[in-house]
Amino acid sequence: MASARLVPAVRRAEFEFWTLRVDLTKHCAEVVCTDGNGEREANILYRQRVGYTDFPLAELKLYAVADSNLGKVVMLTSEY
Repeated sequence: MASARLVPAVRRAEFEFWTLRVDLTKHCAEVVCTDGNGEREANILYRQRVGYTDFPLAELKLYAVADSNLGKVVMLTSEY
């Protein structure tokens, strides 16, 4: 998420929906950031393939929400 801060579409987004999907057998992953507008309607703001990872979960989802005082706040989906 931090490396995508320089991407203009990500910087402008009021709401970001991040998904990390890991292939646990091949130890590679993909990170996707969308505007959170549903699964089919969402606009992809950023996508990155990760050649190697030892992250232990098959999937992780996070939200990043703009806050006028704090910048952007990152939270688990259960915290929104």
